[in-house]
Amino acid sequence: WGANPAEVISEVADRRRLTAGGRDVAATWGGQVLVGRTHAEAAAKLDRYGTRPNLVRGTVDEVVRHFDALGEAGITFVVCAPLDVHDDAAAYETLAEVREGLT
Repeated sequence: WGANPAEVISEVADRRRLTAGGRDVAATWGGQVLVGRTHAEAAAKLDRYGTRPNLVRGTVDEVVRHFDALGEAGITFVVCAPLDVHDDAAAYETLAEVREGLT
């Protein structure tokens, strides 16, 4: 839950080494996210919700870069738990902008 790219590289390598018969299994990532459309919005959200271990936070572009790095490390699917979903009517739309920006 919430592994950073360096941890993902290690975990994906371990999983591949331990998978029977060399079978490749898709690697997924899950974690909490807090995304703002601007630096000011992202900072305000962080002030409101606070930081926590392994929280992926920042602007849309910053979170896209984080998830792109996870993809380069072997992740094929992410499950995001946006902290602000109950307070920000646009939280899912902002997260969709992250998805659209992924390569």
